[in-house]
Amino acid sequence: MMKCLRCDRIIVWCLLLGAFLTACQQPLIPTRVLRVTEDQELSEGSFVYVLPRTVVRVSLEITRHTERRGPFRDYTEQFLNISEGIEEDKTWWEISNLQIETRQEIDPQQYYVVEPGTSMESNYLALSRAGLVLTAEEEVAGELGTIHPVPRMPETPLFFPGQAIVPAQDVTLEWSYTIEETDSGFVRVPFSYEKVRWKDTEEMALEAADFIIRIRERRVDLLDGMAEDYPDGKALQLLLEEMDRAEKEYLALFTGKTLKETFTVEYDVIPTTASIQTATILCWFSEEKGLVNENEPGGVPVALDIRPETLPPPLEHFGEETGIQDTTDCLVYRIPDVARLRVTNGKQTLALKRALIYQLGKTVCLPVKLRMGE
Repeated sequence: MMKCLRCDRIIVWCLLLGAFLTACQQPLIPTRVLRVTEDQELSEGSFVYVLPRTVVRVSLEITRHTERRGPFRDYTEQFLNISEGIEEDKTWWEISNLQIETRQEIDPQQYYVVEPGTSMESNYLALSRAGLVLTAEEEVAGELGTIHPVPRMPETPLFFPGQAIVPAQDVTLEWSYTIEETDSGFVRVPFSYEKVRWKDTEEMALEAADFIIRIRERRVDLLDGMAEDYPDGKALQLLLEEMDRAEKEYLALFTGKTLKETFTVEYDVIPTTASIQTATILCWFSEEKGLVNENEPGGVPVALDIRPETLPPPLEHFGEETGIQDTTDCLVYRIPDVARLRVTNGKQTLALKRALIYQLGKTVCLPVKLRMGE
């Protein structure tokens, strides 16, 4: 009898415990990930994230070389025994440097809202730390540049300061007489005047060459300690620097002058599966004029060619390809693809780089129940 009562009590307690657990058990609510639309309403507790995309920036540095023939070039060898020098005026351009950079920014077409369920794990934080997803508060990383801008580089005048020092006129003081009548008769009255004579190019070149030679002789005397008024310390250094500057200015009258000016332009490109089929033309470049319009003669296209590498097959089983809209119990993220970036100038390769391009890779799903490592 006692055994039956004991068994009845155990059965009652089991029934009560089962009823209690059934009453306390909550239904499992799935985690929903929805593609954000214009009329999307956010429920309480949900959050928004966005997938990244890659922007390629090409920084192009171009240099303009301006060469001017010296006004006394014909007398360089005769007066200075120098054969080197610029023979004619010319201007030419070159691409002196080129940099390819990539940066990540939010993709405005890839916003997702997450409605957490009871089985939501911290996979979002792990994806965010890895840079595979971005927060909706992050801004676009800079303004996009225009393709084919043709900035106008103003011409910089190239002067010869030494030419202003060499006088083009020879002024001499001359005397003459006038006849003036006085009470006692006529007398000669002397007076002076300046006589101006224009020098020819050879005379001015000779004076400039003589000045250069005197500067060199003076410098040798200073360095050898043979000068009568010998400066010392800082005064000697400043004097030598000024003599070097004056010699260069006068020497440019014979050998000519060269001016280098550098300009930098930037171009931003957002790769897409459609745009990578052909190279993207950034600008048109001419060695004679620099950046030119497409229809100007002599221009060669500077283009960016993007060649993605195929994603390894083992990654295919993680989820769907591009086009995922709404999912349950999984987070959508992008696995970037590796692409080869090449900038060309006609048939010449200017720069090469390998980079990760997010929008060219796979869009896959990560189960929310699969906890990623810290």
